[in-house]
Amino acid sequence: MKKIKTANHHWWPICVSKHWRDETGHINRMQPNGAISDSSPKNLGVIKDAHNIKLKQDKDTSSSFDTSFEYEFDTADSNFPNVIKWLESLTYIFKFNEHLEDRFVPQTCTKEDLNMLTECAVSLAVRSPQNREGYVSLIESVGGEISSHKAVEIKLNMIRKQREIVKVIKDSEVKFAVLYSNSKEFIYGDGFFTNIVGNVEAPSFPYMVVPITPDISVVMVKPSSYKPEIKLSTLVLKDTEIEACNHTIQIYSKKEIFYKSHKPNIHEDFRCDKHLRYVEIDNPMSTLINSMPGISSFIEL
Repeated sequence: MKKIKTANHHWWPICVSKHWRDETGHINRMQPNGAISDSSPKNLGVIKDAHNIKLKQDKDTSSSFDTSFEYEFDTADSNFPNVIKWLESLTYIFKFNEHLEDRFVPQTCTKEDLNMLTECAVSLAVRSPQNREGYVSLIESVGGEISSHKAVEIKLNMIRKQREIVKVIKDSEVKFAVLYSNSKEFIYGDGFFTNIVGNVEAPSFPYMVVPITPDISVVMVKPSSYKPEIKLSTLVLKDTEIEACNHTIQIYSKKEIFYKSHKPNIHEDFRCDKHLRYVEIDNPMSTLINSMPGISSFIEL
């Protein structure tokens, strides 16, 4: 019987987080109380045995049913470097004096390009603390407190979600937008704008707005109504729009946010130390998504 070795699994993969290093080679981390620390990419976004399922809690005892699903994220992690290079190479235009819906620049791309982008973006949502917390809330709502066995249930719920959600997106008409910074940087956190959170089944209309680097964020959405001609577009955001994206990260994050060189001001939403979400339909991220080319109707859940 092969024993599953204890391991540190990254919910923020090193191949991505290294792009957030400042001039000292470290990433800045901020907590809800305002405390700031810095660390190397390999020491951030880590959960011990995050993707190992051990049915017996004794560390010296194994079960023939023990398994690991870390391999589920191998495709994403091996392709992330090339995906980031591709995102950096796309054409974008500064069109600040036009209406938002007129500022998007359509891009040509291959199905393989979008499939790899999907694989990478979805992986950030599936293994995020926000998603794990969603499973905690789901289990607590039907079964009380989280025990060691409930913790196993959380991982069992996660085990096939990467493949299931990627399949829903690849088999559907999904729209993508790549957002670029002007002079202000994006921030990252342990949560972001998405409905891939604690889902027992893959959502019918998945969506997300997720930072990839301090200069690039990605929008992915399966709209309820759409026009087929444009699948991918780019948009350069104004500094006020980047601030709205960063405020959203603070709303959806709980324990930590990360930044490269532009220290964010803490919003009260982040001080709550909870994964919050927008309650109103008319919010900045929904407005952004509904302005994308080819989208007739976007359902936020």
